[in-house]
Amino acid sequence: DIMKKVFFLSLILCFIIPINGTSQDITTHIDDFTGEKVVTTSWEKIYQGGATGMYQTRMCLRHEGGKNYIEFRIFTDDVVSCNEGNKILFKTTKGIISVSNTRYTLAKPGDWHSSAINRKLGIYLICIGNLEKIKDATVQKIRITLNDGYVDLDLKEKESNKIIQLYNKFTTCINQP
Repeated sequence: DIMKKVFFLSLILCFIIPINGTSQDITTHIDDFTGEKVVTTSWEKIYQGGATGMYQTRMCLRHEGGKNYIEFRIFTDDVVSCNEGNKILFKTTKGIISVSNTRYTLAKPGDWHSSAINRKLGIYLICIGNLEKIKDATVQKIRITLNDGYVDLDLKEKESNKIIQLYNKFTTCINQP
């Protein structure tokens, strides 16, 4: 009877955890050359891109060399570029957060997805800026400034929550000894 209850409880947990749990992973290691902690999150899809998938966006966070980076992979299926210093803006319930692209970037085949699952064009941006407001705010919209204009991504609550969870796990991991 107890075995049946344990089995039943285990079965329930197997189905509940994947639904409510998060697949967000964080890797941590010490750099062999600098001796500093490097923290990297998994790539998370934060914008679906509608029926065509246009501007489908993934992001990850990385802490390296004492700096925090936010990285984006965006499906463009078109040739676009982004200058060093171009702004990526987060419209949140607590105000606007601004990060800057760290280098000139041109869309390349496969850059829209971390595993380069196909050769469709995308752009990979590495940005830097203070993201601290994200922990207490809901991200409603992201504006990605490219050289030929900008793209606004309207986020759903689920996507916004994913950003908050990722950021909170990331900062917790950075602050651990």
